[in-house]
Amino acid sequence: MGRDWITFQKGGIRFSYPPRPIMTEVTHTLAAGLPDDFDRTGTVYVGIMHPRARRIPDEHKALGIQTEHYYDTHGLKMSTYKWQGRRQRIVDPYDEVLDFSLANKRAYEPLTGGFHFGPWVFPDAEFEFVPGDAPPGLLRKHQRKA
Repeated sequence: MGRDWITFQKGGIRFSYPPRPIMTEVTHTLAAGLPDDFDRTGTVYVGIMHPRARRIPDEHKALGIQTEHYYDTHGLKMSTYKWQGRRQRIVDPYDEVLDFSLANKRAYEPLTGGFHFGPWVFPDAEFEFVPGDAPPGLLRKHQRKA
């Protein structure tokens, strides 16, 4: 991965993600769902649209997880992030790609590969919302423009 990606092991699964608070939370939540002695092997890359995302060359299966929301449930753009020219190159290194949002499905239509749409990774039970300490309305520049 890029020089600043974090990697850890849970059972036979290696997790790799960029050091961003939300990526840390998502990755550790996913890992918490696996038993410590999980015997299958593979690598889960969370945040594959990150500019420094790179698959670690190894013999294991690689699952890439895409977390950006490009479209809302009505098909309206939520972001002006320009990934169209890089889409195929971004998803090619992974054996399978999971996007948390079914609304993003149309962004993958011209691409080839194994694509799955979530959010099946989240639990069935609803959790109480605990707000973070970020100021309200904090969005990245490309999200504010959309």
